[in-house]
Amino acid sequence: KVIYLLCALAITFVSGDDWVTCRDSTNSFTCYIDGQIHEKGTTIFSSNSDVVILKLRNNGNIKYLPDNISTVFPNLENLYASRSSILEIQKLNFNGLSKLLRLSLDQNQIKGINGDGFEGLIHLRELYLNDNAIEYVETSAFKDLGDLVDLDLSSNNIMGLNSTLFGKINSLKNLHLENNKISRINEDSLYYLTKLKSLSLNGNQLQRFELSGYSKFKDLGSLTTLNLSNNEIGELSVFSFYGLDSLEILNLNHNQLVHLDHSAYDPLLNLQYLHLANNSIGRVPKTFFIEIPLFFAALKEVDLSSNSCINKIFEIEKLHSHNNMPALLSYLGRKCKGRMDVVQEIENFFGVYLLVNNNENPKFNGRCYVGFTVDPNRRINQHNRGKKYGGAGQTSRVPGPWTMVLIIHNFPENISALRFEWAWQEPKASRRLKTIQSIQRKRPGESHFNYHFRILTEMINLGPWNRLPLKIRWLEQDFYTEFPTGRLPEHMVVCHGPIKAKKINRGNRELMEAVRARTECHLCMEEIKDLEDDRIFCINQRCKLVSHLRCLAKICLEPGHYIPIKGSCPLCDCNFLWGDVIRKKKGCFDGGLVNDIKDDYDI
Repeated sequence: KVIYLLCALAITFVSGDDWVTCRDSTNSFTCYIDGQIHEKGTTIFSSNSDVVILKLRNNGNIKYLPDNISTVFPNLENLYASRSSILEIQKLNFNGLSKLLRLSLDQNQIKGINGDGFEGLIHLRELYLNDNAIEYVETSAFKDLGDLVDLDLSSNNIMGLNSTLFGKINSLKNLHLENNKISRINEDSLYYLTKLKSLSLNGNQLQRFELSGYSKFKDLGSLTTLNLSNNEIGELSVFSFYGLDSLEILNLNHNQLVHLDHSAYDPLLNLQYLHLANNSIGRVPKTFFIEIPLFFAALKEVDLSSNSCINKIFEIEKLHSHNNMPALLSYLGRKCKGRMDVVQEIENFFGVYLLVNNNENPKFNGRCYVGFTVDPNRRINQHNRGKKYGGAGQTSRVPGPWTMVLIIHNFPENISALRFEWAWQEPKASRRLKTIQSIQRKRPGESHFNYHFRILTEMINLGPWNRLPLKIRWLEQDFYTEFPTGRLPEHMVVCHGPIKAKKINRGNRELMEAVRARTECHLCMEEIKDLEDDRIFCINQRCKLVSHLRCLAKICLEPGHYIPIKGSCPLCDCNFLWGDVIRKKKGCFDGGLVNDIKDDYDI
């Protein structure tokens, strides 16, 4: 009677510092572990074998799971061990839990999954391993999980997938691999997932997603949702989605796609929603929308918002039923300002960018952020993935997505760009801007974007920035704004279209070595004693000009100026901006090493 009474109220069993508390509810018997487990091989005790739910959640003192869970709770169906400090999974942790249906190990500190970690969990249907630090998963890790339906491996550090990793879980319907470091999908790793309905690969480092084998991927015909957003995909082929006959939703937002060619999407016979927002798509063939009824009979919506030369969401039914096709064709045929469909690669890149928030909530929509980067494409992905993946704290605290609409580049080195960034962020604190009263605060009713553009207009007309050969590049055509008359310095360039940072072009090595061997100035005919700091070259790789820095500057200097802005070579007569001459001196054009800047800065 005493034992029965204890079971009905609450039973606590102690093993060292570990506590097991069990409570009987209407539908199940639940136990909680509320104590410390800092060593491997720890065991627990309980006299009730009817327990079906065990919870270890929110316990930062649990670093290892007990070894005898199956012995104490042989009828366990649900095990919740999330939001703890579990470091690894041992073979004996789950061995014998043949009735377990759900296992939650999310938000721990697990670094890897061994081959025998889930041995014996033959009826497991849900496995949550998200938000850990997993770097590897052994080939045989899921070999016994033949009934698994949901697998979540998101927000880890996985870089690749073994070809036979999912070979034994052909019942899987939902696979979450988002927010990892996957750069390539092994074709065989998806071969066995014949019942897969949803695949999430967003927030990785994929550059191509090409399913190139006809027979290998014909069994992915059950997939209905594929999320590839926030990757680095710049190209699709006719085989990319071959075999995905049942796909209804395809998300390619926030990638680097430049063209829209329906041949890549032809295999998607049941596609309903195509998301292509925040790419670099310029021209859209007029035939794409005209031929939709022929190739994509089920298509309902194409999202092309925030692209290089197009910013619309197209509802297909309205286009065809309301005779809107002529207006659409006119829109697609209009001219963009600049080549918005061509990605320009730029060497030795240092840029200061402006982000605009595109969240649907009016509270956040339109907010702006200024930052510095050496790689714009990587940086925007970091901002949209959050602080954990390198995004700034300010953009992580505000719901996104964020769009990079404008970037200022062609700075001679990173210090100049970082100073420009800080002044743009803090006009009230900047020594050069704080005296300009008109930009100290936003005007009533003025958008955040317009306010930042006004600050930019003042900055490019102040020293030292008005001496630099800066380029103002518009990445989002819908935000394009002309500078007021007379407010754009003549040596600065406004350009349009996507960019990509690239390594330095080494040019003609033999010629450059011969030029660099010269130590006599062509202009004053005297020896250049300080070769590292005082010797300068023409930007023309075929020109043999070697000069003192001061000698060439004297030729280019205009009356009343302290620093040259532009000039022409006295040897080959080519025109140049002085900033480009300095950039070459620092190694941008002739194969010198790029500054060792591996990440972006936010001040």
